[in-house]
Amino acid sequence: MKNLLTLFVLCFTIHVSAQEIHSDFEIQPIEGSVEQEQNVVSRNINLKSSTCSNVSSGTISLVNCTDIGTANYNTQSITSIVDFSPGAIIPSPLPSCWVGDEFVGNWSVYDLATGVSSISVIPTSLAVASLATYVRMAFYQGTDCNNLTEIACEYVVVNNSGWAFLDPVIVGLNDSQQLWVFTTCDDLYNLDVELRGYTTPTNSSCSTASISSVGCNAGATGQTSWLGPNNNGVTCTGGTWYSNENTVFYTFQATQNNATIEVQGLICNDGTNGEAQFAVWENCADVGNYTSGFLGCAVGAGTLSLPALTIGQTYIIVVDGQAGDVCSWNFISTGTNLPVEFISLNATSMNGYNEITWSTATEMNADYFSVEKSVDGISFFEIGFVDAIGNSQERIDYSFVDDEQERQTVYYRLRQVDLDGEFVYQGPVFLDYSADESLTFVPNPVENIGEINYFFKAKKEYLIEVRGVNGRILLADYLNPQNNVFSYPILTDQLAKGLYFVSITSENGEVITSNFMKK
Repeated sequence: MKNLLTLFVLCFTIHVSAQEIHSDFEIQPIEGSVEQEQNVVSRNINLKSSTCSNVSSGTISLVNCTDIGTANYNTQSITSIVDFSPGAIIPSPLPSCWVGDEFVGNWSVYDLATGVSSISVIPTSLAVASLATYVRMAFYQGTDCNNLTEIACEYVVVNNSGWAFLDPVIVGLNDSQQLWVFTTCDDLYNLDVELRGYTTPTNSSCSTASISSVGCNAGATGQTSWLGPNNNGVTCTGGTWYSNENTVFYTFQATQNNATIEVQGLICNDGTNGEAQFAVWENCADVGNYTSGFLGCAVGAGTLSLPALTIGQTYIIVVDGQAGDVCSWNFISTGTNLPVEFISLNATSMNGYNEITWSTATEMNADYFSVEKSVDGISFFEIGFVDAIGNSQERIDYSFVDDEQERQTVYYRLRQVDLDGEFVYQGPVFLDYSADESLTFVPNPVENIGEINYFFKAKKEYLIEVRGVNGRILLADYLNPQNNVFSYPILTDQLAKGLYFVSITSENGEVITSNFMKK
C-alpha cells in the first residue's frame, strides 16, 4: 500500500496533461503490435471519463467469419483510448478482480451491434509511470449506471519482471444493452485497446463439439482448464502452442485405421499474419491429458498423421488461435468422416419473404438440412427442411423461402443431419429490420414513375392516396397484400409539375404521410 507522501505526489501528478504523460512514459512494445498499427484502419475514439454515463462513445460492430482475412476485419474494430481519468468514480461494489492497490481509472460505455454476444479485448499500447503495474478491466451491462451487473473482470496487462499481454474474450453479452467498462490501475497509465464484437460459436466447449470440414474460431472463449502441449513438454508440428485464448471443438469419425487431417485455406485476422493450433484427442475427457488419449498436434497449415485409429470411433479436434488469432480454415482428411463442407450460408430479405441460401463444397452420407428460425438468437424452431444431395465432390447450391416475414430482427441457422442421425449446426445468420414504419417516396423529385417505400404487412388493408396542394385526390388505390410488401409503384407521368402529398391509411384508421415533387 502506498504511503501518504506517495499519494500526495501522485495526486499532484494527476494534474499533468495526457500529452505530458505520454512524453514522459516509455511505450512498451507488444508482440505483433507494430504490424497491427501499420495495417489497422479502425475507428479511434477517446473514451476517457471519470464518471459512469449512458452516453455511448461508439458501437462495437459485429465481425463474422467471412470478414476474416479482409479489410472488414480491421474497419469493424474500435481502437479505444482508455487512459486514466483524474477523480474517476470507482464502482460499488468493487470489481471482482480488484486487489486493493488500484487508485486511478476511467469509465467508458459502448453500444453493441445486433448479434454481438462476445467481444475480444486486445491491448495495442501501454504507457505507465513505474516498472510494475497491474491493469484490470471490469465489464458491466444493465439499464443505466445505477443498475449494472458485472459480466467479467480481467487482467488486461501485467508487467512484473517483463510484459505479459492477455487477449481476453468476454462472453455472455446481451446486444440489446449497452456495455460499460471500468479500467483501473495501481499507477498512472495510458492504455489503448482494440475491441471487436462476435457471435459466440456454439462449439466453444467440448461438450458441444460439431462435425464440419470447415472451421472458424471467431468469438470463442479460451480454455483455461488445460494447458497447451508445449507446456507439457510436447512438440507440435510447425511451431509452438501458446496459451488457449479462443478455442473451438470439432469431431470426426474414423473410417480407416490410419488417417490424416490436413489444414488448408488457413486465414487469420486481416490476412497479413496469424496462425492456428490444432490437436486431436480420443474424447473430451482426455483433452489436456498428454499421457492418455492424445494423438498429436500441429501449428499453422500442416498435416496431422493419425495412426492406429479405431474404425467407427469418434475423435475430438481442438482448434485454438495462436496468441489470440481469429482464423478460418478447411479440414482436408483421409480415413475420416467429415460429412459436409460448407461454403456459405446467407439470408436475404426479398419483397414479401426471406430467402435462406447455402452452398456445400463436398457431402458424404448427408441426409437433409433442417432450417431453423429465431427472433432472439437463442431459442430456435424448425420452419422447414431441404433434402441433401447425399454424396458429392462438387459445389451444390440450396435455398429455402420463409414466407412468414415480420418487420423485426430474425436469425436463421441450419441443422445438417447425416444418414446415421448425426447432426451439426451451421450459422446463425441474421436479418436486421428497422422497427421504423416511416413512409418515403423515391426518387424525389420524380419524373414518370415513383415508388412508395413502406412496410405493408401481409393480409392487412391499406388505402393509398395522392393529393394536390388543393387537397384534391388525384390517385387512389386499395392494397391488401397476401405477403409482406415493402414498396408500391406510383405512375406520375400524367401529373403536372409541382408539389404533391401521398398518404397511407391502415385498416385501423392510422394515417402516415409524405410528399414529393413532380419535375
